[in-house]
Amino acid sequence: MIIASWNIRDFNLPLKHHAMQNFLRCKEINVMDVLETKLNEASVEEIMRRKISDWHFTHNFASHNAGRILILWKQDKIHLSVLESNAQLIHCAIDCKTTAKRLQVSFIYGLHSIMARRSLWINLNSINANMNCPWLLIGDFNSILSPTDRFNGAEPNAYELQDFVDCYSDLGLGSINTHGPLYTWTNGRVWSKLDRALCNQAWFNSFGNSVCEVMEFISISDHTPLVVTTELVVPRGNSPFKFNNAIVDHPNFLRIVADVWKQNIHGCSMFKVCKKLKALKAPLKNLFKQEFSNISNRVELAEAEYNSVLNSLKQNPQDPSLLALANRTRGQTIMLRKAESMKFAQLIKNKYLLQADKCSKFFHALIKRNRHSRFIAAIRLEDGHNTSSQDEIALAFNYIEVPRAYHKQWAPHYPAYVQIQYNGAPHFIKVRKNGQQYYLADGLKDFRRNFNIHEGVLLLPIEAVDFVDASRPCMTVQHRSDVRDIWTISMHNGEQYVDDPWHRFLTDNDLMGGDEVVFYYRPNEHVWEIIFRKEPIWDEHDEST
Repeated sequence: MIIASWNIRDFNLPLKHHAMQNFLRCKEINVMDVLETKLNEASVEEIMRRKISDWHFTHNFASHNAGRILILWKQDKIHLSVLESNAQLIHCAIDCKTTAKRLQVSFIYGLHSIMARRSLWINLNSINANMNCPWLLIGDFNSILSPTDRFNGAEPNAYELQDFVDCYSDLGLGSINTHGPLYTWTNGRVWSKLDRALCNQAWFNSFGNSVCEVMEFISISDHTPLVVTTELVVPRGNSPFKFNNAIVDHPNFLRIVADVWKQNIHGCSMFKVCKKLKALKAPLKNLFKQEFSNISNRVELAEAEYNSVLNSLKQNPQDPSLLALANRTRGQTIMLRKAESMKFAQLIKNKYLLQADKCSKFFHALIKRNRHSRFIAAIRLEDGHNTSSQDEIALAFNYIEVPRAYHKQWAPHYPAYVQIQYNGAPHFIKVRKNGQQYYLADGLKDFRRNFNIHEGVLLLPIEAVDFVDASRPCMTVQHRSDVRDIWTISMHNGEQYVDDPWHRFLTDNDLMGGDEVVFYYRPNEHVWEIIFRKEPIWDEHDEST
């Protein structure tokens, strides 16, 4: 969207009408204000009817008899509704029909005296109180923000600047990225920056690359036009080379690689490899562009062609040429579908590698999906009847999925029970199957309860408590030779625990139920060394054990 503002005083001369028409056409303006027109309602309607009848318009002539603000807009591009209008501003809501974005714009013409402008600053503060969307303030403020905004005139004092500076600060406004002349008004002796385009933080968030162009002075006005482009179209450069797995199956792939690899390059071995890989980029990129660009569209076209050939073959089932063409188009369609599948698989894998370990929407969706896949919907109880009640399932057994490391060891003949040695005593836990998943189930609940084993917190054992200084609520731990962390100790029911650090340690190291973690205290260094083993020794027993 392109928004413009131009102070064209005495907008009643045909010469000024033609200049504005040319400006609207050349800059492709969508909405614009014309300030200090000094028109009345009858004359503006006549000008609009004769000069630019395809534009809609509104004004604040009823609030001020000097015709201060006239707004024009293209109805086919935007929808504009006036929210507030007075002698110094027209505040509008604008919906862009192209981008479906909504914003608010205050078209401003400040009065000439400090006292008269104070109602403008108060009005802007009241608008800001209910502002919750991108907001643009554009027009002739008839005031400056700093002494540098005036050249060759009387030195501005603090009283002259204070009201505008306070409003600018109170509203949290900022200037849109501006290029062009610094000064927007001149009488031939004094130059000042009276016309501006300001915005709030929500504007920067929605239109981060918006720009304001201050144009050169045009002879029909003593003000320069302002042109704000909400979304600057940045020319797209050449896209970087990305290897697509689909081209590996193309019959020309190996020939292209062989041709490049035959090149005679002088230098060390690594230099030769790098140069040849770089030389491969252009031919592989061309191959992908010729055979696999817009792959989804190619699949649709290939399917349509295949169905067309099948319809022709149905009319002439004995035609050998149509039969050969059907086989060829079917093979081409299958090849393209495989290429499309490989492309999406590669994109999904890249997204997983980039975002799977970040606290993002993708990460939480992945966690929910994994949790859902491990959900046990129903079980058969010992009395023989099935239940889907989660309360009954929880009462029947507490379970954890068999660690991945043991599937290769056990599959396909999983043991009925596993034996765990803990504190010198053996404990038996039953292995159960649900669908394609295996779980450590019966006996696990009692085992955890008897030895106070929690998934979310780590209870410090007695020997650890002896080495922890109660006056210092932390302990130093070391995992691997060069990594040390400080774990915060908290109290639960009179016992010392480490909860959040322990939970993070389990997550970071992908530890699950059944994995073994051992703490060794180094008295000379006052450090706890952590050693974990993800393959505890579970003795297999048959059903009679």
